[in-house]
Parts: sequence; C-alpha cells; structure tokens
Amino acid sequence: IFNNKGKGWGYLGNSSYSFYRVYGAGGSVSARESKYEILNYMPENNIMLKMACFFQNFSDVTRLKILTCLCMSDMCVNDISTLLGINQTTVSHQLQILRSEKLVTYKREGKILIYSLQNKAINEMMLSAVNNF
Repeated sequence: IFNNKGKGWGYLGNSSYSFYRVYGAGGSVSARESKYEILNYMPENNIMLKMACFFQNFSDVTRLKILTCLCMSDMCVNDISTLLGINQTTVSHQLQILRSEKLVTYKREGKILIYSLQNKAINEMMLSAVNNF
C-alpha cells in the first residue's frame, strides 16, 4: 500500500488491476474527478522513483528466475545454480543486486548462505503477474 500525504493507496485485486484511493469508510477514484484531484493524490516524485527502481529489478530474466525459485523455497547459490543451469558467479551477482534492493535476505548456515524473499508480498505480486499472462 502506498501512502501519499496521509491518504492510503491500495491495490484492487481480482480481475480489476487499477489502483484505488481509500477514504476510510470506502469509495474509489472516479474517472470524472478533476485533473487537480487526481494529481493531488498521485504519489510524490520520490515515491515514484522508488517504485521505478523496485520494478526495474523485475526486468531481468535471470533475476525473475531466481525470485521464482525463492518464492517456492529458501535456497543457497549452489541449489539455484544447479536448478536453473546458470553459472554460480552469475547467480551470486544477481542475488547481490536483489539484496541491495532489499528484495532478498539470507541467513548463514556455517559457510553456506541460504537466501529467501525479504518480503512475502513479492510472491503474491509475481503470482499475479503469471496469472495475468
């Protein structure tokens, strides 16, 4: 949920994929609202930039494959590499990018790092994307 100037933003699920504004008791943005009203509730530029950076992480096929694996199970680099048939160096590099963007986290088990999704909402977002194609 995005928050803009104290006004809540959310995602309307099911077959409708549009954002709606929460008014406490309910009600959604009407297409007939004025340009000013719509712009007033649009997230600020710094939030838009963060959103763009977040979604940019999903533009690489290798990162998508890694995230898909982590949606199903926590895994180490070797497991991901073997499963996907991708070089361990490539997997490590992509995981480093995903860690820096706070999409994945890890826990150490001896010398092995076990990676997992940092936010389980990523799983829901990816499932929604798969179901949309």
